Amino acid sequence: MLFPRRTVPVRKPVVPPRCNGVNCKLARQCLQISEADRIRICSDFHNLGDRDLQRAFISRQIRQYDLQQTKFPRSHRSKTNYYYLPNADGEDVNVCQKMFLNTLNISEKVMRTALAKGKSSEDV
Repeated sequence: MLFPRRTVPVRKPVVPPRCNGVNCKLARQCLQISEADRIRICSDFHNLGDRDLQRAFISRQIRQYDLQQTKFPRSHRSKTNYYYLPNADGEDVNVCQKMFLNTLNISEKVMRTALAKGKSSEDV
């Protein structure tokens, strides 16, 4: 054997930077989630392991509502999403999309897939 094998240590998931709260609307409470809570949420999410369980978690934390009215009559958008993360007390806190995605360390595509799969499994 030319090169000895080394074991690679398991890394904790890296949590990208939080939302600074400046661009959030007043209804969002991104600053109520502490860094310790964000790290706990991220590690709990990634420790679920199973992709279906992770998708179920994502779809539970996103609530979709029908739009009341649109500014543009030809808009294809029919729903709006509200993103929630649990704080230290277990209460769901309304956060912006950036904070939600960065805390879970996932992409928009993963989120859209989870919503689509969750919606199709509810229809069955």
